[in-house]
Amino acid sequence: MGLMECRLEAIDEAVLESLRSRQVAEDRFIEYKSALPGRADGEKIEFLADVSSFANASGGHLLYGVEEDSGIPVAIPGVASVDPDAEINRLESMVRDGLDPRVPGIEWKRIPLAAGGHVFVLRIPQSWARPHMVAFKQHSRFYSRNSAGKYALDVTEIRAAFVATESIARRIRDFRIDRVARIVAGDTPVSLVGESAIILHLLPVSAFAGTVRRDLVSEGAGAQGLQTLTGGFYHWRYNFDGLLVGDTPNEKGACIGYTQLFREGCIEAVNTSTLRRYGSATPTIPSVSYERRLVSNTEECLSYLSRYGVQPPIVIMLTLTGVRGFVMALDRGVTWDNRPIDRDTLLVPDVLFDGTEPEVARLMRPCFDAVWNACGLPRSLNYDATGCWQPRRG
Repeated sequence: MGLMECRLEAIDEAVLESLRSRQVAEDRFIEYKSALPGRADGEKIEFLADVSSFANASGGHLLYGVEEDSGIPVAIPGVASVDPDAEINRLESMVRDGLDPRVPGIEWKRIPLAAGGHVFVLRIPQSWARPHMVAFKQHSRFYSRNSAGKYALDVTEIRAAFVATESIARRIRDFRIDRVARIVAGDTPVSLVGESAIILHLLPVSAFAGTVRRDLVSEGAGAQGLQTLTGGFYHWRYNFDGLLVGDTPNEKGACIGYTQLFREGCIEAVNTSTLRRYGSATPTIPSVSYERRLVSNTEECLSYLSRYGVQPPIVIMLTLTGVRGFVMALDRGVTWDNRPIDRDTLLVPDVLFDGTEPEVARLMRPCFDAVWNACGLPRSLNYDATGCWQPRRG
């Protein structure tokens, strides 16, 4: 097994020793360094070029504290006499300030060695926003990698990288549109009750951009930790797409929601019980309970994906269907002009979870604001002036 298929938390001294004993050579996915980058400009540029080359290619690992000979690891002395946390903070700052655009999803791990010192492992994902340019002082170049290591991109390759990034974004958009169309048409893994639906998609960019295709089901992913958007868990089973969790069915076998895990890590959660029409009364969106459930379910799904090694960035997409004529449920005394939604389907603008925002509720505010905007309102009233989610009513 290569490092790309190994969870970062599972990489330890034994894994490093295996790389040495098996003589795993440097290639486009791994590079060995005996020492951490220094503070000279040349060393900073070299470090930034290394990081960006992995991000602009297929991702990979930089291992500091491993000696190599002609690309073959020969010893693991580690890096001694440094403050590990301070060094990681220094290098993270260099990456944050020295690459344009910023590379999301970079992870560090320091591995203490029995003989003393540490090996520093830097995992760089294949980037959804490539190409990334080294932007340090007067040095402005793009890099990528092949089996021989990093190299500077020429103009044609830079143009191709931009086209590839747009292709990833298009595949993600197409996946969402296709799935929403299937749900509206009733082509769902379980029969659903109701005409209106809340649809939540969590789409890891790696599922659309990765060169290494994963199958979470064959890797042992189970149903524990997956719930529907109603908070229910009545049954689960494997299906052609991956793994399905469903709510309690009625006497006709129809459900009010399900959560589908697709094999490569995409998650689709559907709820048809929160948005309902009651006779001639104006249908309303329960402004607190639906936001609360979306935040909770998104947190659960992100935790689930992390448990099975699916790393950010992850695109979060909210869609509401069958909502023409719905209004937002408001507190008494609110004088905002609450208007009925003027279309049947709201494809809410997506947000990106890149691992840097720990509060899911804060991350999803643009999604919730957009739904309130569709009702003629300026923003979600469930956020305070600092951007914290503070629901006003139950």
